Amino acid sequence: METKEIAALIVVLLYLISALRYCWQTVKGQIRPVFATWLLFAVATGLSLATYFSSEKHSAVSNIGNVCDATATWSVFLVISIFAKNKIWGFNRFEKRCLLAAGLIVIFWIFSREHVVANLLLQSLITVGYLPMIRSLWRTVGNTESFLAWSLCLIAVIVSIYPAAAGDDSLALTYVLRGLGCVSLTLLIMLRAELRSHKLTSLGKWR
Repeated sequence: METKEIAALIVVLLYLISALRYCWQTVKGQIRPVFATWLLFAVATGLSLATYFSSEKHSAVSNIGNVCDATATWSVFLVISIFAKNKIWGFNRFEKRCLLAAGLIVIFWIFSREHVVANLLLQSLITVGYLPMIRSLWRTVGNTESFLAWSLCLIAVIVSIYPAAAGDDSLALTYVLRGLGCVSLTLLIMLRAELRSHKLTSLGKWR
């Protein structure tokens, strides 16, 4: 087994644990996922994977980041849709426009067959999909997400850089590097929310 295949297996394991943890905390009501964010994730990661495998150069091992991301995202989205007790509803004008954008990208892809351009547009849409969750974390007192799940996701993204780079796969590498920035920012916003909650609690005790 090659090194990049070993790295890919590690990514699969990390994503599996991360998704199971997130789903478990969702069912137990320990976290409050933002429904709009996960809907956008599910749509955009799935379409991103479809456009990637339609391109001339593609490999499940090289792009293991997108393969696992799409699988984990759809699993989490379905659990949130069915079992989440404390999900945060979105679907304001911004979220609706994001879904419309996804539809327009699909139409563009179908008629132009520009697989690479469509893939990059969808990756941009995935990045935009983080905004409802980041906005919620920024405004809400306390952290509503799972530190463990997102931390494991960050490690998985870092590991998935190797298969993409070893396979000399520019689309796969773009996907994981974008993911690295987005997940890192999410964890920083979660940390801010956690610290803000502790600070307010301390102030309340002094009063």
